[in-house]
Amino acid sequence: MVDASAPVAGAAASSSLTYEPFYGLREKPFSLSADPRFLFRSPAHAPAFDELLAGIRRREGLIVLTGEIGTGKTTLLRTLLERLDRDTHVAYVHNSALNIEGLLEYILHDWGVKSVGATHAQRLFELNEFLIDQHRQGLSPVLVIDEAQNLSVETLEAVRLLSNFETTS
Repeated sequence: MVDASAPVAGAAASSSLTYEPFYGLREKPFSLSADPRFLFRSPAHAPAFDELLAGIRRREGLIVLTGEIGTGKTTLLRTLLERLDRDTHVAYVHNSALNIEGLLEYILHDWGVKSVGATHAQRLFELNEFLIDQHRQGLSPVLVIDEAQNLSVETLEAVRLLSNFETTS
C-alpha cells in the first residue's frame, strides 16, 4: 500500500528538470493558448501575416489562412488582430462548432450590435444595417473564424452568403 501523504523520492529534483532555467527562459514559451508574444516570423509566417494585413486593408471579402496543425495559425491571427487599429471592429469566433444561429449571435455580440431580432431574418437585417453603417464611415469590420474547417457545410455556406453583404457604393 502506498501512503499518498508521504513524500515521493526525487519530487524536489523533478521540479528542477524543467527546461526554462536550462535555457534561461523567464516563463514557459509553450502553452495551450496562443500568445502573440511568442510569434516567430519565420519565412512562411511573415508573408502570411503581411498578406492577411494587406487583404484586410484592401477590404477583400474572404481570406483563407491554411496550414498544418500546430504551425501557428492561431498565434498569427491573434498577432494580426492586436496590430489592427482601434477603429477596426473585430468579431473573433473561436468555437467553430456553432451552427449559423449561434455564429450570427456571436458575430453580432462581438461587433457590439445590440440585437433585438427574434428571427434569423431580423438578425441578418441588423447585421446588414451594421455593415452598411460601417461602410459609410469608411470602416471595415473583420470577422475571423478560427478552425473554420470544422464548420458544418450548412454553416460554411451561410458564412459565404454573409459575404454578399459587401457593397461597393
